[in-house]
Amino acid sequence: MRNQRELGDDTADDDTAEIARPDMSAAPAARVGEEATLSEEATLRVQDKRDKRPSSKGHATKQLHDPLALERPIDSTAPVEQPRERALAERTRLNLAPFAAAAGLAAIVALIATKVDWVQYLAAIALGVLAGLVRLVPVRGPLVKAREIPPSLIFLAAVACLRSAAGGANSGITVVALLPVFWTALYGDRRQLCVVTIGMAVFFLAPLVFIGGPAYPASQYRAAVLFLAVGTIIGFTTQWLVSEVRYQANEAEHREQALEQVAAVMRGMSNSPHARAEVCEAARSIGKASFALLYEPSGRSGALRTTAMAGIELPPLEIVPGKGSATGQAFVSRRSFLWSDGADPCSFDRVMWETLGRPASMLFEPVFSGKEPVGVLVVGWPQKIRAGGTRATLITLLAHEVATAIKRADLLSQLTDMASTDSLTGLPNRRAWETNLDRVLLEGEPFVLAMFDLDHFKDFNDSRGHPAGDRLLKETAVAWREELRSGDFLARIGGEEFALLLPHCATDDALTVVDRLRRRVRYAQTCSAGIVVQEPGESAEELMTRVDQALYTAKTSGRDQVSLAV
Repeated sequence: MRNQRELGDDTADDDTAEIARPDMSAAPAARVGEEATLSEEATLRVQDKRDKRPSSKGHATKQLHDPLALERPIDSTAPVEQPRERALAERTRLNLAPFAAAAGLAAIVALIATKVDWVQYLAAIALGVLAGLVRLVPVRGPLVKAREIPPSLIFLAAVACLRSAAGGANSGITVVALLPVFWTALYGDRRQLCVVTIGMAVFFLAPLVFIGGPAYPASQYRAAVLFLAVGTIIGFTTQWLVSEVRYQANEAEHREQALEQVAAVMRGMSNSPHARAEVCEAARSIGKASFALLYEPSGRSGALRTTAMAGIELPPLEIVPGKGSATGQAFVSRRSFLWSDGADPCSFDRVMWETLGRPASMLFEPVFSGKEPVGVLVVGWPQKIRAGGTRATLITLLAHEVATAIKRADLLSQLTDMASTDSLTGLPNRRAWETNLDRVLLEGEPFVLAMFDLDHFKDFNDSRGHPAGDRLLKETAVAWREELRSGDFLARIGGEEFALLLPHCATDDALTVVDRLRRRVRYAQTCSAGIVVQEPGESAEELMTRVDQALYTAKTSGRDQVSLAV
């Protein structure tokens, strides 16, 4: 499997959405993403946060680094420049200063011991100034992607004029042509650098082809080609190194933010009863994945079954641990596996791969409780990701906390069940009954309510003993549940008292159901029942009072019968 490996392998491409990692296989002309054009903004985030603090009384924000800010009156009618744009403009001026100094030095040395063509010299000065002004002009929209090209080409034209003014190829000015290449390598992307490199080629070769003569002799071809080759290598290598540094800085910032997200997610899951679903959703959102599934052992067979999923809706999936699937391998071997497009899907179950929409990358991360595996977190992406990259690392960190969150959720669920379940019959208790009744009333669903009381239960207990009384209650509860629909709600609300809620049930049907339950009391015992039909606006307390009165009527009328409240 070409791309299946343990986490920690860092030879594959990165996956972060914000940054495009340079392709090291294409050195020195390495791939540089659009982040190069936005790098100045990234370096000013702290400054930007400071500058965005609003001032009082609607005045413009004062720069803390401006010593005259407290002395100058602020014109509230003047347009307020965006802090980020001001910071970027200042940063551009600072970055441009050394390049302008080098160009100025070239203009000065061109005058030394040389007969100068002043027309061309002045044209070179004008073009150089124009190049700087063009670069300082703010650019928005689609032109941002090409903002380094016009000033760089104008500057090359300025150097060409200066070289011609100082005597041609032997003037010593040629080296200045590297300045726009360096500038574009530092602040542009690869497309812009390619255009500027072509401009540099024209700068070196065009005079030799079209002018020639003593100023540009044919012997300069070798120097021009070598200079062009070296300049190209230096430019693209510089751009790759700069993009690598920017990538590392952005990667560190991204990881810091992602770690904060993981910590926030874990805090949110600390008391959640739905930890499994929240873990999958967190893995999908934090890892910027298309889906996430959580597999856990199911039953004595040891099969792994999905207990939660996010980003995809499928019936529960089941996998037998073994060599036939990466999920099973991750569980058995206790190691992570990353599969990427290009490897054989059969190695991790082709059917599963197709069922999940043929993702380009899948991470199989085992979940541990202590040292024992208790599940596998499977995350899929529509694009290739890098083993050891930010996304894979975040999923690994999240998986380390999953078992604790799930164990806490299971314990919380058990405690909730214990608090709302009658331990003898397994039916909901009075607390659960009251909660469910309040919910149904709030939702406004029509229903019929019934209450049961076992006749002469105390005499039965006294004559046959409490164990027999417990069996009577348990077996009667089992028999009654067999007669009810899945949406009916039966609860034990007292010693021998039971309550039944029948949603969306007609009165005649309710009488039939309650009478059928009355006949299924175990050990030849009987029960009495009262029934009420919910009336609009009736509270839970009023309902319970009326059904209790109906039950009392059945009791006083001879027991073993059903009474409908009028």
